[in-house]
Amino acid sequence: MNLRQYQIDALNVIHEDLKTEPIVLFQAIMGAGKTVTLCRLINRYWFESDKRFLILAHKKELVQQFFDTFKDMTDIPVFDIGVCCAGLGERVLGKRLTIGTIQTFVNVAKDYPGCDLLIIDEAHRISVGTDSQYDQTINILKNKSPNMRLIGCTATVGRLGHGYIYGEKCRKGATNLFPRLNYQIKYSTLLELGYLCE
Repeated sequence: MNLRQYQIDALNVIHEDLKTEPIVLFQAIMGAGKTVTLCRLINRYWFESDKRFLILAHKKELVQQFFDTFKDMTDIPVFDIGVCCAGLGERVLGKRLTIGTIQTFVNVAKDYPGCDLLIIDEAHRISVGTDSQYDQTINILKNKSPNMRLIGCTATVGRLGHGYIYGEKCRKGATNLFPRLNYQIKYSTLLELGYLCE
């Protein structure tokens, strides 16, 4: 499957930024193909190294979507993918690639061997400095793998009552995990390219 040019551009920017930045934020509107883009990013790294990967989402449907996309649109063997999601009846942690829900994973994070790249879907849900499930999990993973890279992915870079989720663009007293917005795929771009209707 050929990626669209804006997906290729996103992959290239994210790849380059990860060389020097431990935390990267990727925004793309619904329908832009975020899941495919991120799966293909991992596919790019899969055969170049022995890195370990973890993808966390907040719903079992998103875990299933990632799993199906890896199966159908990458060269990564299905037997190398573990699922850690109570809603899907699995808690597999020993595979090189793990896809899970934050609600299930946080309870077994201490048993997980660690990863080189953590991807968090719906990254606007991350709350920093509040001892949230994401807070706890990220701290555990950083202790296991101090050089871990993190990619946040979301369709929206704002949160009600908080403001933008990157840089200093949040309300006073709040903290952001993401230093900046590294790549953005806008509605207007997809509309101009003919991928969306008005």
